[in-house]
Amino acid sequence: MPADPQVKKAQQSLLCRCYLLFPSDVDGFFGPVTRAAVFKYQQDRSIAGSPMGFNIPLVADHILGPMTKARLNPPQIEKGDHGRWVTLCQEILTFLALTGPHPTWDPQGIDGDFGPKTDAAVRAFQGDMTEPPTPKGNGKKLVVDGIVGPITWCALGS
Repeated sequence: MPADPQVKKAQQSLLCRCYLLFPSDVDGFFGPVTRAAVFKYQQDRSIAGSPMGFNIPLVADHILGPMTKARLNPPQIEKGDHGRWVTLCQEILTFLALTGPHPTWDPQGIDGDFGPKTDAAVRAFQGDMTEPPTPKGNGKKLVVDGIVGPITWCALGS
């Protein structure tokens, strides 16, 4: 059976979020290590779990289904966008701003619109963050561009 590119993409996202520990776990096969990582990721983002469920909670069912895949690999968002992914970004930034020493990460409202305040919060977050060190990232500062793409989503822990 060949490796599944969708599973591999999910594994890369799980590795970035520290749910998989070794790059060798990114093999495109949905085995016991990936199954356990998916379940823990889902638990941490379920309504009954930590507050990371936000507006897109997951069901902890060990299944790499459409919602789990979408949550692991959200679409790129930027200024002018709106919708549930912007809301998720705003909720995560608000949570991080309120629970840590970074008040500049607060988008000052959760309305699903990526306006100037969300843009400023994303840029502040990007300016303060680095990618994980190798092998999970490159250890470099995030690019401060106001675009929430795969690397920023990973840093946000989406």
